[in-house]
Amino acid sequence: MDEKTRSAIDKVVAKTIQKVGFNQPPITIEPILQELEVDRDFVDLEDPSLLGRFKNILRVGGAFITNILGKIKLEGIWLPKEGKILVQKT
Repeated sequence: MDEKTRSAIDKVVAKTIQKVGFNQPPITIEPILQELEVDRDFVDLEDPSLLGRFKNILRVGGAFITNILGKIKLEGIWLPKEGKILVQKT
């Protein structure tokens, strides 16, 4: 990740945390998800039928996710157009 991207993410995180009123830990995820209008689902990310639904849109570093699944351990997927975060249920 380049420094410009990292800085942009840091700004969004700081703004969101301020909006939901967190000043110190513990920080719970539910108010943040609500503020960002994102749903969270726990799914089996190793299920080929699930990944098959998204294989043409999921990219990591320019490669389609199906080309790199054997090389990484997938723990979550953010689908911004759907307003969802899919988290590995285990």
